[in-house]
Amino acid sequence: MKKHFAILAAALTMVSCSSNKNNQAQTEAPAETPAEAPAATLDLTGRWAITSAMGKSTATAEDSTYIFFDSESDTFSGCASINQFFGEYKFEGEGLTLQNVGLTKRMGQSQDVEDAVVEAINSVASVKAGDNVVYVLNCSNDTIMTLVKE
Repeated sequence: MKKHFAILAAALTMVSCSSNKNNQAQTEAPAETPAEAPAATLDLTGRWAITSAMGKSTATAEDSTYIFFDSESDTFSGCASINQFFGEYKFEGEGLTLQNVGLTKRMGQSQDVEDAVVEAINSVASVKAGDNVVYVLNCSNDTIMTLVKE
């Protein structure tokens, strides 16, 4: 099952990155990304609080939302509000690729936050660094997730 989910997530990411921007319907206005520091100086290693995903605040999450990057093993893990997620990542320049993503399957009260975090994880393309914050962007350079170092 994990293998099928990872293949599906990878396929959706490739399709979404190659889609024509003019054909994409947007349900929410994309978040504006402020002026950034160069990503080359950014170290993703460690635990980051996910403060928003897909334009939605994570303040109402069942459990605190976070992502942890382990640079020694090039793996990541975290909490999407209800379920735990995990996988492998590649970070080069500003490009960030999440792959072999897995997710537990529990039910909970804050499904809207969970869905937004999972959608963002499956849409990651790059990052931009700001003051004490990292903006995670999709293929269209829209901010899809905001991270704060814990």
